[in-house]
Amino acid sequence: MNRPGLALAATVAVLTCISAACSSETPGVDTAAELNGTFSAVFGPSTTLGGNVIPDSAATVTWVARSACRDTGCVAAATEVAPAASSAPRPPSMVLDFVGGHWVSVDEVPSECVNSKGESITVQGWQTYVLAPKPDGTLVGTYTNRSSVGGACHNSTQTVTLSRTGDGDPAVEVADPATQSARQSSPAAALWGEYRQVQTNPRSGQVYPPTTYSGNTQCLRTGERCLTYLVDPDSKAILVMTFAEGQWTSTSAPLDATCPDGGAARSTLTGQFALPQPVSDPIPKLTGTQRTTQTGTCPGSLTLDVTLDRVGDGTGRAP
Repeated sequence: MNRPGLALAATVAVLTCISAACSSETPGVDTAAELNGTFSAVFGPSTTLGGNVIPDSAATVTWVARSACRDTGCVAAATEVAPAASSAPRPPSMVLDFVGGHWVSVDEVPSECVNSKGESITVQGWQTYVLAPKPDGTLVGTYTNRSSVGGACHNSTQTVTLSRTGDGDPAVEVADPATQSARQSSPAAALWGEYRQVQTNPRSGQVYPPTTYSGNTQCLRTGERCLTYLVDPDSKAILVMTFAEGQWTSTSAPLDATCPDGGAARSTLTGQFALPQPVSDPIPKLTGTQRTTQTGTCPGSLTLDVTLDRVGDGTGRAP
């Protein structure tokens, strides 16, 4: 087997109310603009973590949206109409919450990736909008399409600009925002900032070279599931973790490896991290384990103890 620290590092690398404000008399509601009418949504080209532009990914589509504010916050629903051909999948309808000065929508959908060998990998796709109302009446932000599996597809970002073009088309079906359940918080959202990862072999005591990641956590509006997406700014290595039922889990896409005798092997890394108690925001430290399982002519496994220590604010907390 290759040196565990180097193999693991390689595996880990592949591992959201424009014209009028909400009523200031409504307690507990952010001051938000309405999101009502028909909008032109202009998407810039998708870019990967490495800065590569994905061909034919830019698009201009139409949204029809409606919003409502209540004591639990402002909610909007939107439907994308007649989308243009694009290589980047987007949700056909969204429910957005006004949080921290942004309209935020997070969706999780089953998806498939195809690797360089033509093999299909089943993943969960996480599609997130973060849009800020601007003084000129537009909404500007990003759309990210991410994968729950580290090193798989869907790791791209697009700029988005929404411009109101008229009243809502009554022929377009849009969900009633007033009937949507209230947005629920999740303790996982407290995992944000820069974290220094240290891996230790519990058998030998060997400590492997650390990696510092930066990112934050986006959660479904139900609060039941979240995606933590951390990136090494230098190498663009990623650590992707899904939160549910009080813990984070992670898995990587299979990675080709070479055995000491020259034979072929494949390795997969899985991880598990418990939600610390009590929970503080931000979370200062996360502990867990990561297990590399290798198949092929030199099968085997290695489990390491892992700590993620917070060392800075990074790109900031997600809205």
